[in-house]
Amino acid sequence: MNAPPSTAVPDEDLARRVQAGEVAAFEALVARHERGVHTLARRILRHDEDALDVTQETFLRAFEKIDSFDPARPFRPWLLRIAVHAALNRRRRAPMASLDDDSGEVPVLAAPAGHSPRRVVEARMTVERLERELAALDPLLQALFDLRYREQMELKEIAAILGKTPNHLAVLLHRTRHRLRKALFPEDES
Repeated sequence: MNAPPSTAVPDEDLARRVQAGEVAAFEALVARHERGVHTLARRILRHDEDALDVTQETFLRAFEKIDSFDPARPFRPWLLRIAVHAALNRRRRAPMASLDDDSGEVPVLAAPAGHSPRRVVEARMTVERLERELAALDPLLQALFDLRYREQMELKEIAAILGKTPNHLAVLLHRTRHRLRKALFPEDES
């Protein structure tokens, strides 16, 4: 997966060209979004081979359903909706890989200048606990968390992807943050 190509031509224009039968325009969309789709699928599935399969499935479905895409709307949420549903369906069907599989899912933290090794270890342990807590969440909540905080998407975009209302997602996100905070920092009950 290479770096995304230039975005000089908007996704929506490329999608119009695909709808008109231009295969090269679809190849440009794949090149532009492949890494993001794979990363999202990997976060939901926690298994690289399954994420690769879901990435391929996402683009196959997108190509098959390109006529249903409305070029007046943003392309990325439409594509990520396909990816999230494919990943959630795959996750329901397949057993999950363990977080102990040395998959690199837990980020490695470098020691910031001036921080003691103890603080770095504590931070790393917190990240590992967070990843375990995220893995235990319902797949929909995991997808919501990833789209909001890792992909930094707005609730309105996420609502379009997940087929929920922004208000419903705001409530779910609030409850998820509360649950994670309680699990990670039980001593901070206030």
